[in-house]
Amino acid sequence: MTNKPFTAARSLFLVVLLVASVVAGTGTVAAQQSGTTVADTTTSGEVTIQSYNVSWDPIQYENNNGELVTHPSHVNESVDNPYSFVATDIEVADYGVFPRKSAESDNSASALDASEWSTSVSDTTNTGLSTSDVETAPGVDAVNIATGGSMGSGDTATATYSNFSVTSDEKKRYLQVAMDVNQLDSGATVDVRVVDENGDYYAAEVNPSRSSGEDLIGSAQGEGYVFQRQLGDMELVADGDGTFDNIEKTEVVIAEGDADVSVTAVNVQKMSTWDLGTQLKDTNGDGELEETTLKEVSSPGAVSITSLDSMGQTFQKGIVHDLTIDFASNRSDRDADEIVTEFNQTDQRPGYYGTATIYMPTGLPSAYELSYADVKTTQTQAFLADRYIEVSYAEGVGDTAPKNISSWTDITSSFSSQGANVTVDDTLQPGQTNYVVLNLQLQENEFQTTQDAFATAGAAVMGPGGDGGGLGSIPLVGGALATLGSLWAYVKGLVPFIGPSRGA
Repeated sequence: MTNKPFTAARSLFLVVLLVASVVAGTGTVAAQQSGTTVADTTTSGEVTIQSYNVSWDPIQYENNNGELVTHPSHVNESVDNPYSFVATDIEVADYGVFPRKSAESDNSASALDASEWSTSVSDTTNTGLSTSDVETAPGVDAVNIATGGSMGSGDTATATYSNFSVTSDEKKRYLQVAMDVNQLDSGATVDVRVVDENGDYYAAEVNPSRSSGEDLIGSAQGEGYVFQRQLGDMELVADGDGTFDNIEKTEVVIAEGDADVSVTAVNVQKMSTWDLGTQLKDTNGDGELEETTLKEVSSPGAVSITSLDSMGQTFQKGIVHDLTIDFASNRSDRDADEIVTEFNQTDQRPGYYGTATIYMPTGLPSAYELSYADVKTTQTQAFLADRYIEVSYAEGVGDTAPKNISSWTDITSSFSSQGANVTVDDTLQPGQTNYVVLNLQLQENEFQTTQDAFATAGAAVMGPGGDGGGLGSIPLVGGALATLGSLWAYVKGLVPFIGPSRGA
């Protein structure tokens, strides 16, 4: 007697194998034609946030009401080091804790307090040396040390901090300093010295006549310098007995010309460094990027790192002022009700199943805390040019519903090369309501995949850099899995096999 269920199951198994082979054989073509890049309209650029707490989730900011809100974007992971900042614009407690004194119950002394510094000059013909309390960014305390003018050859001016002592493990301590160089005459030098009880010292310097050296803080006017070296690895200047014992003071010595520096951090007690974060950088010239920990900044200006999480514990409760983040904003970052779509099945376009019209929002929020640079909206050309009935953009449309917008700028002619990343709009202004409209003619699988992508938020891969997950999010494979599920249900006698659920 014939076992019909077994025979049916065997037949269906052959069908499953056939489906699997078709999937395997047409994967590349199917991926190109699946419609996953139909609506990958992306607005990207740099957003600078005036005050960013390192503990916040990316990308958040305070709006004009003081509320913490999320920016409609994500960090652009195609950028190697997407976070940029100036190291002397970080508001963090550790920058001002030196000196720590065992006899001091609340550690109220600080080398960032200008009143605790003394000054002296070697030539009374110049107008002296001043120390003052300043900020390098809102809330970032610093002590400013500046000559008053007329410094020349042979002249020196010294600012001294001596409200501390280190009597053990002297060579294990680090000279740590972070500073902005606001003025630097061509012949001037600025030394930061760690001096022992007999006058022996280790020094690091700012010198416009040098370009390298382990004791070089920097060589030009600018902001954001950080120097960190263990004293035992530096060269001792023997101005005393030649033995470095008992650190008694730190000095900032300006010589041979005028200079003005703002010191945001100085420490000669720690036996470890501040870690400013991880960088991807070609460290050995092989053309490949390696991870390296950023500890020093010897060129002025902003530095860039891979993530804020990579910053050391010192900074995890800090506030970074004017943090710049490379961002990208696409469908996954927008509220579903901002996106308007129309899908029309038609037999009026031979060779195609229907048309899709997609209105994608591209506007960016404005706030006192935010500023932008290099912002543009782009679109990957997923198909040949004749697929694009229209691609247009509109700016500053206010509350007008997308379907009622009349002032579109048509750029359909720019979509002439399949696979190209086309710049759609590079004149966006923050605070405006903007849209891009795409009107395309699609084949059946593209039509259904795109329709499903918008009907089910996050269900489909949005092309390079997009969100999604799992095999089920890949349209063709997902369809195959659904088919296999239906076949298995039939074999088990759970449901009748009724074939594809949508158009033939």
